Amino acid sequence: LLRNSTYTSGLFVVVCFFASMIGINLLLSVFCQLGEGFSPLKTGLTLAPFAVGVALTAGPSYPLAQRFGRGSMQVGLVVMGAGLGLLALMVGGAGHVSSWTLVPGELLAGMGMGLALPPLFDFILAGVREHEVGSASGVLNASQQLAAALGIAVFATI
Repeated sequence: LLRNSTYTSGLFVVVCFFASMIGINLLLSVFCQLGEGFSPLKTGLTLAPFAVGVALTAGPSYPLAQRFGRGSMQVGLVVMGAGLGLLALMVGGAGHVSSWTLVPGELLAGMGMGLALPPLFDFILAGVREHEVGSASGVLNASQQLAAALGIAVFATI
């Protein structure tokens, strides 16, 4: 299974993606609560635009992936990166940050995630032989969970 280069490169993308996104969400939560003094409820509402962005683009991601192939996922990753860059600019400035200040970056990053993530698993599993699909799916899920733990550990340490 791991000799399949398409599958292993897809696993690498999944690990990088989930480690970074889970780590960033942890950092934003801690930043909002400890750095800005937001309540847990306000922090959750402040981070909601990520989910809204995903919801807006997850549905169209499959037709776009069928039409444009992996290019649609790559565009999604670029859009997500742009959103995270905008978010870093907003958070990196001196002074108080309001919930509304974070909305554009979060929404853009969420839209990129919605474009990239849903078809990613299909592309990864498409190159796996039929008798390996169950194992490949299990390893993919385990990699996703490992990446989340790794992202929390790395970002919390930094």
